[in-house]
Amino acid sequence: MNCRWCGAEMAPSAITCPACRQPQNIPPPPPSGDPIDRIVAEATRATRELAEATERMSRKATSEAKRAANDPSDAARRAIRRFKKEIESARSDLDRVLRELE
Repeated sequence: MNCRWCGAEMAPSAITCPACRQPQNIPPPPPSGDPIDRIVAEATRATRELAEATERMSRKATSEAKRAANDPSDAARRAIRRFKKEIESARSDLDRVLRELE
């Protein structure tokens, strides 16, 4: 079943939509056919999706920060690996530049 307000998938027994939180027992307003209404509806949906994505990203960043705080040696190892890759990349760039100068 899809939400009658935002189109998100939801359980047939849901009283409110999990995505937009609109009650499902109230009929949506009739479409006005006005392009502005469609634009506003699309912008509202896009804003909600952006907010949800931002929330997921924030939870992931918080989780990563907690993990690094709980295991600083693992965080240090990952930083060393990234630094090593950067040094190797810089070395190959430097080798390329030196070959071009010959």
